[in-house]
Parts: sequence; structure tokens; C-alpha cells
Amino acid sequence: MPTPRPSTVPPTGDGEPKDDGLFGPQSVTWRVMAGAVPLIAGPAAVAMQSLMPRAMHLFVQTSSFLQNPEQRGQLTQDYFLTIAYGDTETAEPAGQLLRNIHHSHVATDPVTGET
Repeated sequence: MPTPRPSTVPPTGDGEPKDDGLFGPQSVTWRVMAGAVPLIAGPAAVAMQSLMPRAMHLFVQTSSFLQNPEQRGQLTQDYFLTIAYGDTETAEPAGQLLRNIHHSHVATDPVTGET
């Protein structure tokens, strides 16, 4: 029987999870993601990424953030909650989907022309 998710975490997927997923209730991941840290660390990570020009070129050329920032943020939050708290059957395909998306995106550095 899977462990109940922290009360601060919205339900993920449909119905009850089948197992404790990739991490489980004793993991640092469960404890950190259930607190306020993601609300602080998420924007800080984005700010740090924005200091890297090559990362920003990729972001601007391939992300839907500029067209729909709310949806982009919601999809990112849904992904992290699925990986952290979803059951294994739900988390594994979510991770594979993200790897496929990242693998297929290519951007060109406007300064060097490098892809």
C-alpha cells in the first residue's frame, strides 16, 4: 500500500498511486518538495540560468515561456510533482518524455553560429 503524500502536495495523476514512486516518504526529495524550498529555489534556478547566455539563447528559441508563461510554469510544476510523488508507472514515462523533448530541441548561438 502506498504512503499518503504530504498534505501540502496536490494529488498527481488519476486516483491513488500504485507505489511510493522513485523516491518514497523517507527521501530528502519528499521532504524538500513538500516545503517552501521549491518556491524559493525554482525562481533562483531560473535566475541563475538566465546568467548563462547560451542557455538563454536555447530557452528563447525553443521554449513556449514567452508565449504562455503561466502554462510553461504549470507544466514544469506538474513534472516535478509527478517525478517526486507520482508512482513509478507515472514518473518513468514523464522522465522519458522530458528527455525526448530536450534531446529534440536544437538552438543556434546568434553570436557564434554554433548549434
